Amino acid sequence: MLTETQSIFDNENNFAETGKKYDALEITENVNFENFKTRLKLHQQGGTDYLTFCKDCAENGVEGWKMDLNEMTCTYFDKKENDILEEIVPS
Repeated sequence: MLTETQSIFDNENNFAETGKKYDALEITENVNFENFKTRLKLHQQGGTDYLTFCKDCAENGVEGWKMDLNEMTCTYFDKKENDILEEIVPS
């Protein structure tokens, strides 16, 4: 499956979508959880740019993520929309 990277912002009263900025990425069917966690940590430490992180997600079976700014969480999910990992966003 190919997906185009985009940002969607949604809350109870507002909705905004950035549109598609980058080329479509092929999302791997099977999640490689351990490698994803390694690449995520590298990205969070400033070791990769945004597009590289998106490619890392696709190569490890992660289709996207949802930010909940009320709960201050970030939840990563696979192609079947199964939650893979939920993190607390540092404040």
